[in-house]
Amino acid sequence: MINIYNKDYERIGFIESYSYLSWVRRYSTVGEFELKCAPENLPLLSLGNILAKINDNEGAIIETILVESVEQEIITVRGRFLTVLLESRIIWNTEKLQGDLSQCIGQLINNHAINPVEADRTVPNLSYESLVIGKNISMQVSFKNLLEAVTGITSETGVGIKGVLTTGGISLSLYIGQEQPFVFSREFENLLSQNYTDSIKDLANVAKVAGEGEGTDRQIIVIGEAAGLARKEIFIDARDLASSEH
Repeated sequence: MINIYNKDYERIGFIESYSYLSWVRRYSTVGEFELKCAPENLPLLSLGNILAKINDNEGAIIETILVESVEQEIITVRGRFLTVLLESRIIWNTEKLQGDLSQCIGQLINNHAINPVEADRTVPNLSYESLVIGKNISMQVSFKNLLEAVTGITSETGVGIKGVLTTGGISLSLYIGQEQPFVFSREFENLLSQNYTDSIKDLANVAKVAGEGEGTDRQIIVIGEAAGLARKEIFIDARDLASSEH
């Protein structure tokens, strides 16, 4: 059985029967899932809702919904694990990271998702559990996607990252160990053709655009006003688009 939660992390129902479930964990990056089920489950499967296997606080966010039909209708839902929330933010400025790896990653997540200077950038009900990993880093990062920055560090250092559902929110943490993929399926006829797709995977609605100049003299503007979970940031390097001179 699979529990379904809405964007406020409230359980709204469950899916008891499905024809296919692929639940793939990624140790240092973000895992993904694919679920195939009957159309009567569609009211539960809104973009941004969360799936979690029963008796497990590991969850994943719905990013794509396909309604397919030839001989019978079937719903295909795809998405990624909870750590993907970090993908909606960028490193808004320059961060200097020095010291314990877990604390440095916590610095990035806190400054650009949990407690940023600009309140609109806050990811609601997100927390980070800092653990002493015993590995130090020294680096500087600017304007990079937050998820790419974090998983770049975890991949290079051989550290795992995961997100779990808590009471009314999501907690991120690092760990040392191994994760194995989980895949479950029942045989079914592959006679389907897509006729409807809805997706939020590649959405961006707030852009930080950097133009001419260097350092503090660089011209930077922000386009878009979305906030909270609806906010999806992107950095655009427009250095080569010089302003016209007359």
